[in-house]
Amino acid sequence: MKKLILASVVLWSLTSRAEGVLEPLLGFMHDQNGIVFQVFSGGCTSKQSFTIENKVRNKTNLVSLVRTRPDYCKAFFFFGTYVEFSYEELGVNRGQSFEIQNSVVGSARPKF
Repeated sequence: MKKLILASVVLWSLTSRAEGVLEPLLGFMHDQNGIVFQVFSGGCTSKQSFTIENKVRNKTNLVSLVRTRPDYCKAFFFFGTYVEFSYEELGVNRGQSFEIQNSVVGSARPKF
């Protein structure tokens, strides 16, 4: 457990302050309205901290969540924070297949 916490703190310290890079995800959920990303936060992360990149390859949308504003706040939220994007904001039509390009901590990249 100590190693997991240490790894999380190190990963958070390296990524939550980064700018212009794919954001490692703690997780995500999707429903009929869009996707909710669970991301690292020092207390100053919001939806406005990110942009969405969408490239199409073989009729599949390759969606990337990119951090554009670093989070220099000092708080540590073990479960991060949530940012929600509609399918329209993601550039994905309902029913279209998409693939999240961001890595999910401890998981493979999911595809729908």
